[in-house]
Amino acid sequence: MPDDNTLEILNQADALIGRRRVFVATPPEEESAGADRKETEPRPDTSNDIRSELPLLTEIVTPDEVASPLSEERQRNDAIQKELARWLDEDLPVVILKVTDGLADQLVQRITDQAASKLVPRLRACIEDPLASIPPDDPA
Repeated sequence: MPDDNTLEILNQADALIGRRRVFVATPPEEESAGADRKETEPRPDTSNDIRSELPLLTEIVTPDEVASPLSEERQRNDAIQKELARWLDEDLPVVILKVTDGLADQLVQRITDQAASKLVPRLRACIEDPLASIPPDDPA
């Protein structure tokens, strides 16, 4: 014999299934017998019935009116993604060009400084005394 908790759970499951179904198919003879029973038998107590706990939803809601936290989070993520894509497409190339231009300017300046400090004196020495300024060949 099942305990009281099992019977209650089964009754709740039956009530939920009955509420979810559009109709309950019953044989025709049970329907007529059920009509006689309704008049003679007392109605069962539905105060503990799961049906009384479930709300009856009658309001029609269109998809445009539905606002869920998921859609707000999705909108926030989409906005972040669009802003990041815009920055990568528009702003990042400008920043990279400025940095590389700065690097190119620094490179040209360093090459010019090195040439002025080391190459120009050697070239002058070669022009003034071509034989004295030629270093011996390194066998390495």
